[in-house]
Amino acid sequence: MGWLLFERAIRVGVTFAVGAAVARHLGVENFGNLSRALAFAGLFGFISGLGLDTILKRDLVAHPGDRNELLATAFSMRVAGAVLGLGILVGASWVIMDNSSERIITLVAGLPMLGAAFLVLDLDLQSQLRGRAVAVGQYSGTLASALWRIVLIMLDAPLVWFAASLTVEVLVTAIVLFANSPRGTLGGLMGGPR
Repeated sequence: MGWLLFERAIRVGVTFAVGAAVARHLGVENFGNLSRALAFAGLFGFISGLGLDTILKRDLVAHPGDRNELLATAFSMRVAGAVLGLGILVGASWVIMDNSSERIITLVAGLPMLGAAFLVLDLDLQSQLRGRAVAVGQYSGTLASALWRIVLIMLDAPLVWFAASLTVEVLVTAIVLFANSPRGTLGGLMGGPR
């Protein structure tokens, strides 16, 4: 639990500092547009999670022999939820938003829904009480996203690239969690044999 608490404190500090730098760099209008896109994408982001976290952790602890099947089912359900969530996000953005650049920024802000399916690895590691591996994975994602945004500030990149920072965070987190997961986890996610 100490690792998770330490990781959370570091993440909050890094996120705040880099977020302030991004806000200052983008200015009021662009930062407002980015915030609106992230908030709008967040309205539909819950669909990809489907409320599976507690249930999956409980079942992984109670039925360790069914680990591969549980991971494969949760992964498949999250992918389906992400596709549904992105579909609804795209449809809603066409109805509500006025121009295509706002829609594109919102779609890019919603892409982490797809990568979030791989975060079942986080729940698998938590069920095995491997808090250090979880903390390293989450901190690595936060650090990668922070570095991504700092580079974007230095390059004076377009707003859409800032919207991709959450996608970078989710992908790096998933890669590090996979690297710290027990052998055979990919087979479990893809429904392979035990």
